[in-house]
Amino acid sequence: MRETNRPPKYCRWLLGFGATALLWSTSASAEKALVLKFEEQEPGNVPAVTRLLVTPSYLRVDDGKDSQDFLLFDRKEQTIYSVSSIDRSVLVIKPTKRPESSAVKLEEKIIEGSDRPPAIGARPVHHYLLFTNGTLCYDVYAAEGLLPEAVSAWREYRETLAREQARTLAWTPSEIQTPCMLANNIYSPARHLAHGLPVRFRDADGKLSQLVDYQGDADVKPMLFRLPPEYPRVSIDTLRKGGS
Repeated sequence: MRETNRPPKYCRWLLGFGATALLWSTSASAEKALVLKFEEQEPGNVPAVTRLLVTPSYLRVDDGKDSQDFLLFDRKEQTIYSVSSIDRSVLVIKPTKRPESSAVKLEEKIIEGSDRPPAIGARPVHHYLLFTNGTLCYDVYAAEGLLPEAVSAWREYRETLAREQARTLAWTPSEIQTPCMLANNIYSPARHLAHGLPVRFRDADGKLSQLVDYQGDADVKPMLFRLPPEYPRVSIDTLRKGGS
């Protein structure tokens, strides 16, 4: 076990969205990136690995393999791309305006746990319980100051996705619109990132995510940040309309 790069064991990410052409270097040389690996488990399902690759320009989310199925977030353009090898297409979500205030009153509360988990990479880990309207929405262990660039990229992605989800709220069944769903996914989408890198967190649906490995300066293939040129780009609005 590497002392600084593999923390003690403590996300299925939403790989659902993801289109204009992007420009990447065609150089075959390696690119530097932050690499994070999470083990994620939803109730009743087996654990799965999710990998995050972070550069100043992009966030890539995949299953830990250099496959053709991945999510790519362009940090400069604030655009999400979801690449599917089965559909042989790229789904895109472009940035939209920030959501208006919630029609439902949302009262958020944070309680810091009294337990003191071991540090990770010499960074202290703190325990936080995040409530909305009295319901526990996140149980988070966060490493203060660990990989801040990864936290920033994650926050940017979550906020971009939240703006898109806000557009569809009027068509979302009312029984799904719980205080935790509204806070976690739309109105406070990055609150679990406010205290550092989450190294272990459980959401209101019981999904558990645990950081199992990370590298702060890894060599990765530039191809991992390119969209397949042969795949057509489909906007999320076209998809909703059933168009092509």
